[in-house]
Amino acid sequence: MYDLYWLGISQDNKEYKKNANYLLNTLWFNKGWVRDKQMQDLCMSSMFIQMACYGHVENLKIYEIVDYLLEQQYKDGGWNCSWQLVHKHSSLHTTLTTLEAFKEYLDNDYTYRKNEILEAIPKGEEFILRKEFFKSEITKEVINQQFTRFPFPFSWHYDIVRAMNYFRKTNRPYDIRMESVLQKLIKTNKNGYFRSYSRFQGLIHFSMEDEKLGSRWNTLRALSVLKEYMRAEFLNIIHS
Repeated sequence: MYDLYWLGISQDNKEYKKNANYLLNTLWFNKGWVRDKQMQDLCMSSMFIQMACYGHVENLKIYEIVDYLLEQQYKDGGWNCSWQLVHKHSSLHTTLTTLEAFKEYLDNDYTYRKNEILEAIPKGEEFILRKEFFKSEITKEVINQQFTRFPFPFSWHYDIVRAMNYFRKTNRPYDIRMESVLQKLIKTNKNGYFRSYSRFQGLIHFSMEDEKLGSRWNTLRALSVLKEYMRAEFLNIIHS
């Protein structure tokens, strides 16, 4: 379902809508309490409403998840799936997934707690920008090398291209803190194509491209970012 969402399945596809609603009804219950002392995973909760809102699903559980997401925003502006383990800082994975969910929610004209969502979003975006998308705020070292690689499909994993495309889709203007990401993207270009990275572990429903060749999906993702934020370099690549 999540892969179909990112591949751009029609929002009006009846099977997609039915299954998005099924996910809500099956995996979100008891207001998120899946066990006596454990709530549903925060990233998964965001994905549920992201997919449901894309399909214009009408289900009150969407609003319960919105309550959950707003309640779990950290003081640093982001979110962390491990909040129940009393982690003190947000996660790039969870923060981006939550922001993507809120974007889909607003784009499809859901209005419950809209003003509070609009207040929460800039704080989450600033959290990602402060980290320059993949760096420690304190040491400026790379947090996780996997963030700078970007296989597709990316499942729940955070990567710099996914994050940059979020900012592109929200019409965020260029910010100097994007520069490190943009320079990394330029360096991964080879003859107009962007490389295919090894896929994440887990169930692969079907292979969409030959990993030995340049990745069509990564090329599309990367060029979309460069077109928005490095126009001259984008034109040079497509005309070379």
